[in-house]
Amino acid sequence: MRVIVIEKQESAEKLSELLTKRGCECDIGTDGVSGLKKIYSTHADLIILNAFLPEIDGHQLCYLIRGDEKYASIPIIIIEPADKTCYVDESLHIEGRIKEPYSQEEILKLIGGIIKKREKDVGGEVVSKEIDRLKEKISNQEKKIQEMVDSIERFKMSKEAVARVNSLLNKQIQELTFSYKIQKELSGAFTDWEETTNIFFAMMKEALNFEVGFSGFYEKQRGGRLYIKTDAILGEGYLDDLWLKIKEKANYIEREKTGISGINLYNDDQKELHCFLISVSQLYGKNADERVFLCGISRNESMPYSEEEIERFEGIVRHAKMGFSHSFLFEELEKAYLNIITSVIEAIEGKQRYQAGHSGRVAVYAKAICETLGLEKRQVDLIHDAALLHDIGKAIIPETVLNKTEKLTVEEFALIKSHPKAAKDLLSSFSAFQEMLPIIYYHHEKFGGGGYGKLFGTAIPLGDRILAVCDAFDAMVTDRPYRKAITTEMALNELKEGTGTQFDPTIVKAFLKSWLEQRVVVT
Repeated sequence: MRVIVIEKQESAEKLSELLTKRGCECDIGTDGVSGLKKIYSTHADLIILNAFLPEIDGHQLCYLIRGDEKYASIPIIIIEPADKTCYVDESLHIEGRIKEPYSQEEILKLIGGIIKKREKDVGGEVVSKEIDRLKEKISNQEKKIQEMVDSIERFKMSKEAVARVNSLLNKQIQELTFSYKIQKELSGAFTDWEETTNIFFAMMKEALNFEVGFSGFYEKQRGGRLYIKTDAILGEGYLDDLWLKIKEKANYIEREKTGISGINLYNDDQKELHCFLISVSQLYGKNADERVFLCGISRNESMPYSEEEIERFEGIVRHAKMGFSHSFLFEELEKAYLNIITSVIEAIEGKQRYQAGHSGRVAVYAKAICETLGLEKRQVDLIHDAALLHDIGKAIIPETVLNKTEKLTVEEFALIKSHPKAAKDLLSSFSAFQEMLPIIYYHHEKFGGGGYGKLFGTAIPLGDRILAVCDAFDAMVTDRPYRKAITTEMALNELKEGTGTQFDPTIVKAFLKSWLEQRVVVT
């Protein structure tokens, strides 16, 4: 995300440094004129400016931005001095206002809210425009149908001619109806590429006869992914034939750089599925010239595709391309939100005098246990990421409670215990975190019962049993407000003594094995 910051030099540099660490690209202006030049020369995704600027003040600058069609839709955040009240014209539709002095958490939370709102607005606008276009197309077709019906009446066509016209009209109506169905049914599903692929090919089966479907994307600089959906038994040479056909369409796509999933190949050539229809075209959106959409179907070579089927296939692909582009939009927005969430974790740990780096160390320990247990990479990555976010719910807890050296009151301990639920509430509306939620929510359960919730034994999700060991170990070997750290040897003995009561024996064994054999070191 590219951000333009127009502020006093020192403040602009600090804010730019903060946002750059979160993955943003930043440009700085220190007065209204230099800021306006940056806006006109750079395609920004967000503008942050001070209400009181030299040469052109912030309010006037907002009028200039909103008055230019090219830049009118860029979201704006206004920074206001603590001792001054600023008038802001409501017609400017300013997305955010914040008073000085502000904390890192406040500005990041404000930016996160704007990203979330833009995600919803952009997705809805794309779908709405496409549906309006389809409605207009259907309306135009209805006019053509009426014209043809009128023509039939005027010239009193024969029964045979009328039958031919009716057949043509039915075909047009069916194709328009199917195109509209694609947009309506899939508009809400374009948040995940694999899910979209499954729905898309299930629908395409209604319109075309094929045995294998495949779709994916390819980025010229980084390779891509290709999903193949089939119930057929494929011959050993199927993929070779497929790549020859793809090379005819786009010779820059490299087979060895394209990951393939969703398929089982057998050394069996009983199926000759060498009759292909393939489409390769640019995806919409940012960097579209570097990213292409690949879609195709194949079936028995004794059944070549008719011109009618080819036309229908190309029409379906045109509709699907918009939707798959939409899925990329959601991916990019959720990645940006994950960066902001990570920065919030750092800020939360900064609130606790003895907790800096805790989540990162827990994630390293968790990954070592997963690898020792031989879990698949996808599950390892999921548990690792959940470990990074497991304490995000502590954002609701005051620093005075987190850093308290005396015994907590009943109310304070209840507040501490509420942080897993707070994390679940915070992350539940984002699809990127759905699989992590149970791991984050139950990470304070005890294997023998008596944890924060009511689960015990293997009813506790595997990821939580892993986090429980890692979280406890890191807590023991680091200083806490209420006690000093103990030695590594003492902490390992504590894990052994808690086996079967607080901790899963299998997880403790895997942790000890990874510690002794791999010597897990966190710096």
